[in-house]
Amino acid sequence: MSFSSNAKEELIRIKIKGNHAKLAALCAINHAAGSLTIGASRSFGIKYTNELYSVTEYIMKLIMELYNVNVSISMMKTDRLNATNTIVSVLGYDSKRLLIDTGVLKEDDDGISFSNEIPENIIDDIESKRAFLRGAFIGAGSVNDPNSGYHLEIVCKNDEFAKSICEQMNELDLNAKITERKSNSVVYIKEGDKICDFLTFIGAMESILHFENVRVEKSIKNYINRTLNCDNANMDKTAKASAMQLEAIRIVIDNIGYDKLSEPLKQVVDARLDNPEASLKEISEIIGIGKSGVNHRFEKLLDLARGIKAGKDYL
Repeated sequence: MSFSSNAKEELIRIKIKGNHAKLAALCAINHAAGSLTIGASRSFGIKYTNELYSVTEYIMKLIMELYNVNVSISMMKTDRLNATNTIVSVLGYDSKRLLIDTGVLKEDDDGISFSNEIPENIIDDIESKRAFLRGAFIGAGSVNDPNSGYHLEIVCKNDEFAKSICEQMNELDLNAKITERKSNSVVYIKEGDKICDFLTFIGAMESILHFENVRVEKSIKNYINRTLNCDNANMDKTAKASAMQLEAIRIVIDNIGYDKLSEPLKQVVDARLDNPEASLKEISEIIGIGKSGVNHRFEKLLDLARGIKAGKDYL
């Protein structure tokens, strides 16, 4: 089962307290995952399709706790990897009230019309906001397994719903954005910290633990890789510096002679010849002087070697 599916399975186990919060969750689910149906004599209904039977069962129970409707469940095979979708169909007198209450339909003096607006009184406290965003994710959300990157999204059928979701998210400082994908508007979050904040807000605590564990593991691996790369770079730098110093020593000794060198230069020459792979710090510890002093002596040897190559006479 995918990370998204596990998160949804966790979320549908959360008991929503109060009919107002249940209505907020149902409102988001209707706009995210519902399809309006019109039967004989303009009887209105709604249909939900989902790959997870548990999600459609959750939607069915949520509706039946609030409305007196007729609910039926059917199964349908899909072409994708022989998967099976579960379809919940809702009909009956109260189904029209359900659609009006959740903003799918609008009723005024001119009669019934279609609507994409979220009713203003749906989200008026923190619990209804939590239930609304949880319902949106359950209905049309997905989140990558953190092993493969950080991306959470909710696919919305219209701009109005997308803007409402994005507004609710950004009131929580989640830095959500909207993009267009085919005929849908997609609300998405790309930052790992913000995804964690969203999942925490809607109550997916088990998923958060897994998400955070993976993030910590990735952070440790990245740190180790950076450290190894840094160490390798330092080793390469040390090796190149040592090779240049050894070459300079060879040129100087061949052309000037070891005996004619000053005692300070003889010290670094002896230390380098005995320890060809040592770093500047290690050479300084062998001689007993600071790194800057060792570096200064090597620079004098390099200058001598360059001068000899240029044809200067140091004898």
